[in-house]
Amino acid sequence: MVRGLEFDRVADVYDRVRPGYPESLIEVALADSPIRDVLEVGCGTGQLTAALVARGLRVEAVEPGARLAARARERAPGASIHVARFEEIALAAASFDAVFSATAFHWVDPAIGWAKAARVLRKHGLLALLSHVYVTDETARPAHEALRDIYGAAWRLRSDEDLIQGALERRGNISELWAWLENPAIVVPEAGRLFGEARFAALAERSELTAAELLDLQRTTSTHLTLDPASRERAEREIPELVERLGGSFPIRQLAVVAVAQRRVEPWTGGTVISPQAEALVRRFFEVMNGCDATDLARLFADDIEIVMGPHVARGLAQSRLARDPPDLLTTSEPMHIDVRAGRVVVSFRRRQVWRESNELALEEDLWATFELAGGRIKRAELLRAPPSPDAASG
Repeated sequence: MVRGLEFDRVADVYDRVRPGYPESLIEVALADSPIRDVLEVGCGTGQLTAALVARGLRVEAVEPGARLAARARERAPGASIHVARFEEIALAAASFDAVFSATAFHWVDPAIGWAKAARVLRKHGLLALLSHVYVTDETARPAHEALRDIYGAAWRLRSDEDLIQGALERRGNISELWAWLENPAIVVPEAGRLFGEARFAALAERSELTAAELLDLQRTTSTHLTLDPASRERAEREIPELVERLGGSFPIRQLAVVAVAQRRVEPWTGGTVISPQAEALVRRFFEVMNGCDATDLARLFADDIEIVMGPHVARGLAQSRLARDPPDLLTTSEPMHIDVRAGRVVVSFRRRQVWRESNELALEEDLWATFELAGGRIKRAELLRAPPSPDAASG
């Protein structure tokens, strides 16, 4: 099943039992910023969507689950909601003031999500992530450990103090911060170059659930939904037994959290800021080459470089699905001139986008990439819209 789509099977229960997001955290995200156009990634049943629309914002939302999206349309009729995966939908670059995502961004493919969020944001645009994260305390820990044992899950049972401290220590890269809260697999070093230091806020939430309420809540979690039928039946038998042993209620301890980071205006060291489309392309271009030997670099540029099909970079691009974003355009980068000086390689190349069906030219621009070498390895890469000066090229 596609990541995150299992929730669509339980849309009605999800809509009924999942908590909304505190108004104060939404205000932290907006924080007097001049926001008008918002993209929401994974809107679910529209709890955050409705709150954003109520503030007069123009909201476009993406949700892969058709049933969840239908619920969101009912709750937030003023929003435009697309049934699609964020990784696959075609979105114009620099078209939103903010990208919001509530309890959903950890389901997005990290090789695509962070860079795509940056690409669709305008200058100084914001990425705002919200969630409810489970924590524990000395009183509730035995109950939480017992529930964990029912599932045989590797849950991280952390105190609210540890969770907050860990988040604050990771503000320099929003993907590291969000991975600490949600899923360790979503860390992408590139996110630290795409976005500035994150703002973080949290609110403690405490409640006691009956056996029926806890069962309904668990039925909306990926842990429960991904069980095989026999294991699910066993869990639904053992959870009421656990609550009965606890005296009839189960302690829920959560932090409602928000992390907000601003898109960097100049993600590259030096040079002229280029279009977000070109930034996304060249960012992956550099990422594939970063750390290669100087001899490998020379061999790389000796060949014709086609960004979509070229043998040297196709593997990295296939992983990021950059070749499919946007899906109706074919992007190529053709080297025009290579100048190798002491400690520096300067490559001029022509970037072209062609409509796949008509083969008509959609965009053409000339760019210059410079690579500084140290000890036979690349130590810095820059992208320029104008050729570097002769003095700079000579190192």
